[in-house]
Amino acid sequence: MSQSKINLKHQSIFISAVLALSFTTASAGEAHSTSVTHPENSEATSQPQPQTISQNPDEPRQIQVFLPKPSADNQTIGYVEPVTRATSRVDIAEFAIEQVVQGPTSAEKEEGFADLIDFRGESTCGENFTVDISNGIAQLQFCRTVYTAGLGEDAGIQKAVTNTLKQFNSVDQVVILNKNGDCFKDMSGKNACLNSIDGVVWRPVPETKASSGGELGRVNPQPWEVGINTISRNGNAINFDVNANGKYVRYSGNCQRELLSRIKIGDVENGQVTDTMSVNENYFKANRFQEPVLDYACTHS
Repeated sequence: MSQSKINLKHQSIFISAVLALSFTTASAGEAHSTSVTHPENSEATSQPQPQTISQNPDEPRQIQVFLPKPSADNQTIGYVEPVTRATSRVDIAEFAIEQVVQGPTSAEKEEGFADLIDFRGESTCGENFTVDISNGIAQLQFCRTVYTAGLGEDAGIQKAVTNTLKQFNSVDQVVILNKNGDCFKDMSGKNACLNSIDGVVWRPVPETKASSGGELGRVNPQPWEVGINTISRNGNAINFDVNANGKYVRYSGNCQRELLSRIKIGDVENGQVTDTMSVNENYFKANRFQEPVLDYACTHS
């Protein structure tokens, strides 16, 4: 099995948003250019047992690499377990995926771990795959055809790659694409992996419920909700998810200056974020509905 080199790009957060939702009025005096990366808005997402993407080369680190192995009952499709690898490389995420591709050692094979990825055909990028990590999303694209024997191996690849990348504190979500840029092994043809966000845990903010329109002419029959497990904070800079009565917004904001900008919008159906798209707008002053969610996110981060 050939080893891959990952084109790991630096994570970047672009200043973006004039309006919080369709009813938000921007404050022109607070707007900033969207073409410049703001030093306070680097996304640093907290995860269980996080690992940093870069590290001191003089300090070797142990990481987890997930590989397929038969489950105890031999019934679980796509079952994976972690093995340990050590590295002093700065590009630690690149190293981790290289180890997924390389597969188990001889000793690990004796324990039941199996080879995972079988590349075939020509590469569309000169390597086996590329990875881009941005705004908390790790997007891995295979550049060659990945041959599998069926659904079990498909699920194993998805779980191994996802679990390995999610150990890093800059990764909230993992998207896996085939060499054509479509969602890996998505038989529906809808490319759902490109416009959905998984696993957001919503918490209501009571102050956002309004029975009358008030200054914005809006009625909120239910309080807005904040994604408690997807908040990212670096000093006063913060990124967080909001469910505004079925409308999804990921905000980039500043806790001290009470500024917000939209960096992603979409819908929320039964708690699941769908149909997302990135937006490129400017900062604005939080209004009376947005102030409570910004305060909640800042208080709980």
